[in-house]
Amino acid sequence: MKKIVATVALTFGGVLAAGTAVAHADDVEIKNLKYSTEEACQDEAPNVKLTHNDSRYPYWYCEQGDDGFWHIWNSTQP
Repeated sequence: MKKIVATVALTFGGVLAAGTAVAHADDVEIKNLKYSTEEACQDEAPNVKLTHNDSRYPYWYCEQGDDGFWHIWNSTQP
């Protein structure tokens, strides 16, 4: 599997997807990666590594964005 280096940005809350999910302050969205299906997002998510503080965010989830694509989020909470 190819190694992915992602750029991250901290999110301090807000409404995601269709306005139903709220980000935790300790979640980071993996920028520049988006997937057309949830399955593709979930297949790739375990292999994505953050460029900074990767060990601080051991959990991940996929969330559909306003753009219709699925995005990977890393979290400090399961």
